[in-house]
Amino acid sequence: MNIMLYNVSQVLMGAMVTGGGIPNDPIKQHSYISPGSTFTFTIYGDFIEQIRIVAHAVHLDATFALSDSSILNKYQKFSLHYQDGCSVESPFFDYCFPISIIPVDG
Repeated sequence: MNIMLYNVSQVLMGAMVTGGGIPNDPIKQHSYISPGSTFTFTIYGDFIEQIRIVAHAVHLDATFALSDSSILNKYQKFSLHYQDGCSVESPFFDYCFPISIIPVDG
């Protein structure tokens, strides 16, 4: 399963994923993302317990989180479209700023 950030208008860095079928098993990846680039990292395992992405940029600090991402397990890929907005931490698909998860297969 891949998480991809599209339409990145600012430099973002930092990501953490917890998953892989073992509770509290951390998979940490940190990357530098240039403006306009696509950031991809892979979650290993058949069952994902939690997904958390923290994006930092100038005048911007946003968090995307799912405490139960089992709804995503049926997708091999999905896209996280990051646009702008306030800080948020939500276990569901209700956000206070325009972030959307779009399955690649529609």
